[in-house]
Amino acid sequence: MGDTMLPMEDKLLDLFARLSLSSARSKVFAMRAQKDGRSALAKLFRALADSQAMQAQRFLMQIRGTIGSTDENEHAVFTAELPKAIEEYIELMTEAEKLDSKALSTGFRHSGNVDKIILTLYKNLNEQNPEKEYYVCDFCGYVKTDEPPDNCPICTAPKRRFQKVSADL
Repeated sequence: MGDTMLPMEDKLLDLFARLSLSSARSKVFAMRAQKDGRSALAKLFRALADSQAMQAQRFLMQIRGTIGSTDENEHAVFTAELPKAIEEYIELMTEAEKLDSKALSTGFRHSGNVDKIILTLYKNLNEQNPEKEYYVCDFCGYVKTDEPPDNCPICTAPKRRFQKVSADL
């Protein structure tokens, strides 16, 4: 049975996943190109990453049931998805430790800790303060409010590795 037999929603989900993966890869390729002194190529990879992310977002919005009301989205992410992801990171970390893969184990631990911090930020969210600033570590994803720390408490990256979250969509 070929791909043409899949319902359109399944094709859109697959396309969304592939574009999202490609966007993430393009960002990593941009970092590598920049590190290798190839700024022009790095910029093109970043443009490609942004383009792929926008395309993915566009198709995600076309899939029925993936975007609900703000209350539904809030519940899905903070009550279901993040707690489940934390559990999965713990399981993956344990498996990586058994395989003696320190890098993977550390990555899974970092991601689980970051998600726990995001849940804490959610619990302390103050809708009355829309001016609150967020900064994200570009290595591990740690999120800090108000100002970036001198060093990331998760991965020890320096302050310069933090990116301010833009209010622009």
